[in-house]
Amino acid sequence: MAVGDIVNGFGGNGVRLDFQPAVGISILISAVGGSTNAFGLTNGVVDSDIKGSTSFPSNLSNMKFFINNTNYLYAVIGNYRSYTGIQIQ
Repeated sequence: MAVGDIVNGFGGNGVRLDFQPAVGISILISAVGGSTNAFGLTNGVVDSDIKGSTSFPSNLSNMKFFINNTNYLYAVIGNYRSYTGIQIQ
């Protein structure tokens, strides 16, 4: 992958979705959607909610955040979830 490449992914019903870029890669996540109950950052041990399971709305498409190999995206529970972003490093 190269700087400027678009990334996206989809998760199925009841499956946890984790997106962890390779070492040295940074991604700007520009939207997380679907009926996910919670999503945020994780380091593989601790999950830190950006949107908790009881907060609304469930589609925060205007929220932007950065991920890398150390702190990366997770989304859990709900029906289907998706994300999109762009590689910046």
